[in-house]
Amino acid sequence: MTINRRIAAALASGSAVALLVAGCTDDSGNDTETTTTAPAEETTAAEETTAPEETTAEQPDATPGATDGTVPGPDGPMEVEPAVAEKYTELGGENGTLGAATGPQETVGDGVAVPFEGGTIYSSEATGAHVVQGEILRVYTEQGGPEGQFGFPTEDETEIPMGWSSTFTGGTITWTDQGGGEYAETLTPN
Repeated sequence: MTINRRIAAALASGSAVALLVAGCTDDSGNDTETTTTAPAEETTAAEETTAPEETTAEQPDATPGATDGTVPGPDGPMEVEPAVAEKYTELGGENGTLGAATGPQETVGDGVAVPFEGGTIYSSEATGAHVVQGEILRVYTEQGGPEGQFGFPTEDETEIPMGWSSTFTGGTITWTDQGGGEYAETLTPN
């Protein structure tokens, strides 16, 4: 017991977080999470002087700077449309399914596209920001992406029985198991 008190005392003198952990062992997991995410919230709130306070509260695990229109890129932070940054943050930021951006934001049609390690976020004023990924992204790109017959995505990819589906302004692309682990795309124009 003496060793634990010494450790607690050393940690308490080193930081306020350790003091909370030593004093409230039942809440240590919550305090640690809150402390870990607080800098991101404070940074976001300080940088977004015109954003509503609730935006920061809804995104406690925000990647620093993501809600102000920057995301981690191959050469450091890069500017993107705010809607893209918000979608990126919603999906977990750099530690989420998308990872870091692999290239710059590009203008396509009446919107933008930003490629990431795990997919691409497409955004237009008419449809908002949505992710296309995996084999559906491959097929979508082969069909011309936003400038092809399918246009911009209208929602994120969803899991369906036996596969996945993405909807676009011009139709739907699905990637489903045809039996025995053989997958194929189905293109359904509007």
